[in-house]
Amino acid sequence: MYLKRILRPLKFKILFVMDVAGEAVFFILRSFFIIRKKKKFCPENIKKILFIRLDKIGDMVLSTPVFRAVREAFPGAKTALLLKAYTKDLVKENTDIDELMIIDELSIKELFSALKKLNPDLVFVLNYSIWGNILAFISGARHRVGFETPGGTFLLTKKSPNDLTLVHTHKIETYLHMVKSIGITPGNREPAVSITKEGEEEADRFLKNNMIDTERLLVLIHPGSGGIHTRWKKEGFAEVADRIIAEYNGQVIILGSVGEKDLVSEVINIMTSKEAVQAVGLPLSMVISIIKKCDLFVGNSTGTMHVAAALKVPVVAIFGNKHPIDSYKKWGPWGEGHLIVTNDPGCKNCHPADCRTYECLNSITADEVFSGVEKQIKNSRKKSNILVEGEKMINKEYCMSSFLTFRFVADPEAAWTENVKSEVPSTCSDNEETAVRTKEEVITNLRKVIETETKGKKVGVLLSGGIDSAIVASFLPKGTPAYTIRFIADWKLDEPSSAAKYVDYLKLDHRIIDVRWEDYIEHSEELMRRCGSPLHPVEVPLYKASMQAKKDSIDLLVCGCGADSRFGGLDKLLSKDWKFEEFIPRYTFVNPELVLKKPVSMRKEYARFRDGDNFDLRRFILETQNCGAFFNAVEAAGVTLLNPFEHIYMEGEWDLQRIRNGESKYLLREAFRELFNGMEVPEKIAFARPMDIWLKDWEGPCRPEFLEDIDMSQFSGDQKYLIFSLEYFLKRVLYKK
Repeated sequence: MYLKRILRPLKFKILFVMDVAGEAVFFILRSFFIIRKKKKFCPENIKKILFIRLDKIGDMVLSTPVFRAVREAFPGAKTALLLKAYTKDLVKENTDIDELMIIDELSIKELFSALKKLNPDLVFVLNYSIWGNILAFISGARHRVGFETPGGTFLLTKKSPNDLTLVHTHKIETYLHMVKSIGITPGNREPAVSITKEGEEEADRFLKNNMIDTERLLVLIHPGSGGIHTRWKKEGFAEVADRIIAEYNGQVIILGSVGEKDLVSEVINIMTSKEAVQAVGLPLSMVISIIKKCDLFVGNSTGTMHVAAALKVPVVAIFGNKHPIDSYKKWGPWGEGHLIVTNDPGCKNCHPADCRTYECLNSITADEVFSGVEKQIKNSRKKSNILVEGEKMINKEYCMSSFLTFRFVADPEAAWTENVKSEVPSTCSDNEETAVRTKEEVITNLRKVIETETKGKKVGVLLSGGIDSAIVASFLPKGTPAYTIRFIADWKLDEPSSAAKYVDYLKLDHRIIDVRWEDYIEHSEELMRRCGSPLHPVEVPLYKASMQAKKDSIDLLVCGCGADSRFGGLDKLLSKDWKFEEFIPRYTFVNPELVLKKPVSMRKEYARFRDGDNFDLRRFILETQNCGAFFNAVEAAGVTLLNPFEHIYMEGEWDLQRIRNGESKYLLREAFRELFNGMEVPEKIAFARPMDIWLKDWEGPCRPEFLEDIDMSQFSGDQKYLIFSLEYFLKRVLYKK
């Protein structure tokens, strides 16, 4: 560090001496007419102009006001820009530049030849560079404007003040001093960035492939920068990203160059939500278009920050050191509506190259940055239709996509409108849940729950052909009414016959409830209004059975719901260990992109269960698979529902090998055999509905929220019902006249 402090002024002294010697040599050469003497600047003689800008993204963006000012001053002149391929996409469509000369694509010989062929009258060297000054001289231009920074200034004909002179001047103004030095008065100082057709198409594909919804809040975070002295801590970026997702239902893209791949991965691995989308090593034109589609940019002092500001995307910029040449006053985002988060620890003689602690950056907290993010979100929700009232998130599009994906609205705070919010009853019992390990413990605890909860009540049971309802029915007195649903349709499945063997064995009073499609039409609106949501397909038949139970003076209905989620019954989902990316399309009931005009990505809801590249399926099942639809339907009829399986759960890890070998719910199978004296365990059948038959000829939804001409043949009957139920809810609940 001390060596750097010694060498830094020594370097400038050497360059200064070189410039003095160069000036002396050039004076002699001009005196002997070996090189041309300096000539008075005459604007009318300027026909060709060359800009030299051989550095980074931010520098190029902040130079564009110079291009504009020069074009306005010399509208008839040809303009060329010598630049690196790295930055060409920034100015590809810039009308102030007639020709781009990519230095990376030219050999030294070709470069010198191209400069001489151009034969400019005026050159602007926009970066501090001996090499840039040399190229300006080789071009043969009579007028060569550059900075007064030591290092080849004798090759220039006009020297403009540098950062050491214009200490507290923004970089754009520093560049514009160049044009002022030849008598040009700049007008519009706004930086410009090119938007290309290719970049837009690639960005759209990227957003679509990553299921990003531009109607929802979209924030781009760039944790990288050109140097460690301008780079905030990765843990801070991770926390801010998590809070954007959790507190604002936001979507986050983590951006990085090829060299920042590890940094981006580290930020994402630190995050809790694991929902952020990586965008690493993308073409610059694509990055520009992605930034343009975002609602907010969060990052360090870096080139993409200047791209965002130029595109009028609100910025939260994080700045550390107070050294004048690196501070936000010099390099901050240009324009109004941006926020700077910075800290001054009071260091004396600040110079980034001399620092080892970067206390100025490291002392900035995630709370401070997130506070800036919140201010920007509240000031500008330009692409979000989310309104926040108290803790209620009003977003119809989110609710529609969530229902199609999961068959329920996943976010408990989400509302369809200001007056309509999903209110599916909670299925969680207030009683303590008991862990069970053996069939004996299953039987003992279920019997205890049922005897306690049914005491003094007139009880019925919802009985299907499966083992779950049969097990709970076995603890009820003889003669208990058992309600079984029979769908009236032309199909082979006969649930009452399957349930009859339990009725006979237990000596129950079997009561068959016939359900027709007309029942769905008759009762759906009432149930939808009660729960504030479209319906799960089981709700109407359960409601009809519960209404009959009410007529029969039943106080409490017992059901076997929830056993699948607590005892490993979802055998198809448990058939393998799932990767995160493959589980999303596997589980999604109806892909919202196939039916909705404004689909909303549900990655946020899935991401809560992400474990690296894998998916935590058991936690997903335990936390999302509930019996809310059962409770809504039964309680709507004025009957209380008892779900004994809510009171117990299987302790320890599930034996996936047994489940995958055909023994789903193996502990309940053992209990069933014990209770039914060796009766053969029936084949597991889901609660089937004849939707394929009833909706066979349905042509699809007509409301404006849906795509036109949807190919309904791609959907199963149950999928069609979800779409039908959603449209029915929109017609009869949200927008009924």
